[in-house]
Amino acid sequence: MNVYATTIWSEDFESYTDNSTVASDNNTTDIGVDWGINTSGASPDYFRVENNFWFTPITGDKSFAGKETDGEIVWTTESVDISGYTNIAVSINYGEQGNQNGGDYIIIQYEVNGNGTWMTLGNGSHSNDMGGVESASTTGLSGTSIRLRVRIDCNDNDEIWFFDDVLIAGTSALSCDPCYSCLLYTSDAADDSLR
Repeated sequence: MNVYATTIWSEDFESYTDNSTVASDNNTTDIGVDWGINTSGASPDYFRVENNFWFTPITGDKSFAGKETDGEIVWTTESVDISGYTNIAVSINYGEQGNQNGGDYIIIQYEVNGNGTWMTLGNGSHSNDMGGVESASTTGLSGTSIRLRVRIDCNDNDEIWFFDDVLIAGTSALSCDPCYSCLLYTSDAADDSLR
């Protein structure tokens, strides 16, 4: 992300109590709760905000996690307004615990403008065991709205996928380089006022 990037929407789960499954409206720019979950067709041990009892959270004291899901479960953000920004960048950090195998996976995706087409973030798809925390990210997006989702499946008792530090950022369409453009405009305006 460039030096002028502005955080549009973020989630680190630190404001939630342990075991939370229902979101609040912390990102108040967009109306409604910040995220939701879908566990239909699966029977997870849990899919919720978790502290460090089962695993070490990625940052802070909490991450969102799914354990022994026995089918695909999905975490999805609300629709986020990005209409006043350019060069949209999104990222999510994720990890796993247990003995993941080829049938287990995490897939991290985005959808722009509610068009129904979900694209996978760079490094946003993983199965089998991982060597540590990884980051999925994509930059250079544009549109009027964006949603992110995390799809998880793992089937054994010791298997957990978890994620954290969800970020949507962009460059304000009104921003400018303070070292040149804005100063030049201010200087021109001052000159005009003296005429």
